[in-house]
Amino acid sequence: IKDILSPVQSKYLSKDLVVSLDLVDNLPNIYGDSTHLAEAIQQVIDNAMRFTDAGGTITIRSQSDNHQVKILVCDTGSGIADDILPRIFERFYRQDIAHGTPGFGLGLAIAQKIVQRHHGDISVETTVGEGSTFIISLPITDAPMMDT
Repeated sequence: IKDILSPVQSKYLSKDLVVSLDLVDNLPNIYGDSTHLAEAIQQVIDNAMRFTDAGGTITIRSQSDNHQVKILVCDTGSGIADDILPRIFERFYRQDIAHGTPGFGLGLAIAQKIVQRHHGDISVETTVGEGSTFIISLPITDAPMMDT
């Protein structure tokens, strides 16, 4: 996660965002493709940066239990309205086309597909006007990735 943030540091600094880490040391190992998992996490972080206004905060946490490792990306952004929530993982769906939010609407769809290939899950908890928390859950296992 630290390696993911390093190259984008200028992006969040120029937007006046505070990015903080609350990472657990010695998380259990998971079986997976580190490049693809980094891409999934990066897509979620990019989404948080895109929808968090200047002066906002993004916190990235890690945690685990006996069955899974979780990566949580919490932001103080705009949150996601109930009518939009069911569509956020659809390819090419964009929440805010009218205001010129950059992107093609692929980021969360890519993240979801990568996480699913690793037998994991991605979910969101959100409150409009307060922000969102995206949760990437990956099983602690030695099972290989699914072929899709």
